[in-house]
Amino acid sequence: MRFILLILLHFFSSIVFASIQSDGFLIPSEVHGLPLAAPEKTVFKIEIAPGMHGTAFAISNDLLVTNTHNITQCLRDYNLVDAGYSNEAGPLICKSLSVLLANRKANLAVFLVGSNPRHNSENLDFAIIKIPGLNARPVKLVEDKLNA
Repeated sequence: MRFILLILLHFFSSIVFASIQSDGFLIPSEVHGLPLAAPEKTVFKIEIAPGMHGTAFAISNDLLVTNTHNITQCLRDYNLVDAGYSNEAGPLICKSLSVLLANRKANLAVFLVGSNPRHNSENLDFAIIKIPGLNARPVKLVEDKLNA
């Protein structure tokens, strides 16, 4: 599972966001090279700070995987940059993050569910965030695109 997450993060981290989006999700033509069955409502743009954006992808209807460096400010807010977070106190509100829908901030709370430390010896860089009410479509890979 960790290997699949790392591969997906590599793909999604290399995406350059165009201004054309469909309801805040990347449109299919923007992610045509990725091994996804249905990219709509799967790949998201999150606002890290004004003018700074990151990528996240859905693993359930309200859980997204992103890079730890995208949630660094949330970790700072809880003094967890060096420790990461393993959900021991339940999801933590991330006031510094916003999910964008139709290129506008959605009025949805973003919670940190878990993350690696910002810098770690295994060079892992992923975090899980929860956005209740998002109604995302979990990522589904297309095997023939993986084997290409």
